Amino acid sequence: MRDVLVLMRACDLHGVKRLDAMYLHNGPEDSFYKRIRDRVHFVLLGCPQTFEHCFCVDMGSNVAPDNWEFSLERSGEGYACAVANESLRPLFERHAAGVREVVPAHVTQNEVHVRVPETVPLELRTSPVWDEYNHRCIGCGRCTLVCPTCTCFTMQDVAYTENGRVGERRRVQASCMIDGYSTVAGGASYRKRHGERMRFKVLHKVYDFRQRFDYDMCVGCGRCDDVCPEYISFAACVNKLADAPDEWDARHEGSVSVDA
Repeated sequence: MRDVLVLMRACDLHGVKRLDAMYLHNGPEDSFYKRIRDRVHFVLLGCPQTFEHCFCVDMGSNVAPDNWEFSLERSGEGYACAVANESLRPLFERHAAGVREVVPAHVTQNEVHVRVPETVPLELRTSPVWDEYNHRCIGCGRCTLVCPTCTCFTMQDVAYTENGRVGERRRVQASCMIDGYSTVAGGASYRKRHGERMRFKVLHKVYDFRQRFDYDMCVGCGRCDDVCPEYISFAACVNKLADAPDEWDARHEGSVSVDA
C-alpha cells in the first residue's frame, strides 16, 4: 500500500485525533486501523470563514491539532503553505516563489453557538427532552454516516463461491441511529425508539467520551445538520441538553450528577 496525502480542514483533523484515541489508545491497538493509519498523511486546508452550520469555535476544534505535514490555502495568484514536517521544508523552499512565515487561516467566529454541559444528571436519560425525536427523527442514520468521529461498525461475510466455502469477513460502517444496530440474539433491542438513539448519540458526543479522554467527541463541523432530511439541529439538541439540568434542578433539588 502506498502512502497517501489527504487534504482536511481543522475540524476534520480533530476528528482524526478522536479516531486515533478510540482505535489506538483505548486498549489494545486496532491492527486493521493502524495498518492504514500509518500510511496516511494530512495536509491542512486553511479555513478563513465559517460555514452555515459550523460550531467548531465553541467545540475548540477551529485550530488544527499537530497531526498535519503542511498547510495549503489560496494567496493571491498562488498558494501559501506552512510546513510542519521539517523534512519537507527543503522541497518547499526549492520550489517556492518566496519564503515567509505562514500561519494557517482558521475560523474565529461561528454563526451557530452551543453550550456544552459540564455534568449530566442520571435522570436526564429518561427526560421528556428526547421524546420529540421519536417523531421527528426517521432513523436514516445520515447524521452518523457523515460524522468524522463516528466509529460504529458491523461484520459482513462475503462469499466468493456458490457453496460459500471461500470468502472474507469484512468490517463495514454501521450506525447506532439505524434499525437493527442494537438488536441482540433473540431479536431484543436496547434502543427501539428514535429518541433513545438520539439520547445515546448526543450523550456520547458531548459527555461520555469526555469522561474517558478529557475532551468532547463532537468537533462542531455541522455536517449532521447539513444532511438531516428532517432539519434536526444537533447544535440545538446540545443546547437543550445544557438547559435540562437547570430545569431538572428547579423541579427536583438535590439531583445527583453521574456518568450517563
